[in-house]
Formats: sequence, structure tokens, C-alpha cells
Amino acid sequence: KVHLPLWLADFFLWCQSLSGVLLVFLFVVSYLCRMIKRFLRPPHLQKQLKALLEGLQKELFRTEMNNGEAPHDHRVTLFRRGWAWQLRPWPWSGWLVPVERSGHMHRKKGSLFRLSDNPKKVEGVAGQAWARGTVIIQDLPDLEEKMEPNLHRQRIEAYAEATFVSPASIQRRLNEGRTLARSFCAYPVEVGGRMWGVLVIDSRNPHPKARGGTKAKTKDAKDDFIRFFVGVLSKILEGG
Repeated sequence: KVHLPLWLADFFLWCQSLSGVLLVFLFVVSYLCRMIKRFLRPPHLQKQLKALLEGLQKELFRTEMNNGEAPHDHRVTLFRRGWAWQLRPWPWSGWLVPVERSGHMHRKKGSLFRLSDNPKKVEGVAGQAWARGTVIIQDLPDLEEKMEPNLHRQRIEAYAEATFVSPASIQRRLNEGRTLARSFCAYPVEVGGRMWGVLVIDSRNPHPKARGGTKAKTKDAKDDFIRFFVGVLSKILEGG
């Protein structure tokens, strides 16, 4: 018969008394580990995403680039559903968090957009694409143009309403000196048959042009090309 030291016997009794708490703790740790593993991306996948987004940027905005316009005025950003600490009411449906962006400017300044089970409460163009599919918005007001304060406030409100965010958030971006696009298009991204995120293309051009052809044909060609790109992107993310 083995006799355990008194201190070891007391330790085992203590563990036994906390068995329920320990099981819950181990479950939480296991769940968090799975979540972290799910959101961490291998370095090679991150490089692939960066190269793909920059390739799409160059293809869609070839005319603008050839005219010497700044690449950061015509961007491609990939968002995915995730979680983030925010000083706002916590949405249990999560946020759309930026994963990667074309170019090397404004890479650390990524907007977060709130998700919700109620389509009327999702934020931003990205949130609308998540809730109801492809979204295309053009001819937004130019908020960098100098104008009287009253008119400027009206344009901010119009811009915010058109892009599904609050006027305060638009004013904050202006105060930070961030570029505000004049057109957007956003496409939902599925991985393995389930919603994964959103691809957002924004431009300082109020009516971006695609490659050659008439206006109607150009729009169709551009849309088909982006949808094909999103399909390829989904397969890469599924494999990654």
C-alpha cells in the first residue's frame, strides 16, 4: 500500500474539489487555440494574397496608373469575418476585419465594419456586401474639395448615408488625413460554401473605367473579371 506525502494528498484533494472549474478552463483554452489556429495564416499564403490583390489593382486601374495617378487612390482590400476590441457595443455577429490590402500606403489603417443578424445594422459597403451580395456605389461627393462649412457638412452626411456609416466616422477619417474614395464595389467571398469575407475595391475616380469597349460592355467585362478573381481567391483560401 502506497502512502502519499500529506502535501501531495492535499493537492489532489484540492484539484478534485475544483474539477468542474478545471474542465471548463481546459475547454476554453482548447476552443481559443482552435480559433487562433483558424485565424493565423501561413506566411506563404499572406504573400500570395498580397500579390493577388496588387495584380487585380493593376489590371482594374491600368488607365489610372498609366495617367500617373497614385496607387493608394485606387485600392483593393480583403476583409474577413473576425473579432476585434472596440469601445462600442459588442456585436455578437463579429466584425469585418482587414486581412490584406494592395500597395504599401495606409496598410496599418484599416477600417472595421460591424456585422449583425439584422441587415439594417451592418456597417459600411463591406457590411452591405456581406448581408446582401455585390454592392456598387459611384459618384460619391468629393470631401477633399474646399467649400463653405455648411455645404461640407451636408456632403459628409450624404457620403455617410451612401456608404452606410455614421457622419462622425467620416469626419474622423478626414481629421486623420485619410483618403476617401468616390466609388466602391464590394463582392462577398465564400470559402468551402460558407461566407468568409468581402473583397472591396475603392477608387478616387467617381466612375472608374475598365479595359476598352463601350460603357455597357466595359461594365460587364469588369464585373465578370472580378467575379472570376473572387472564385480563384476562394479556392486559394480554402486550400490555405
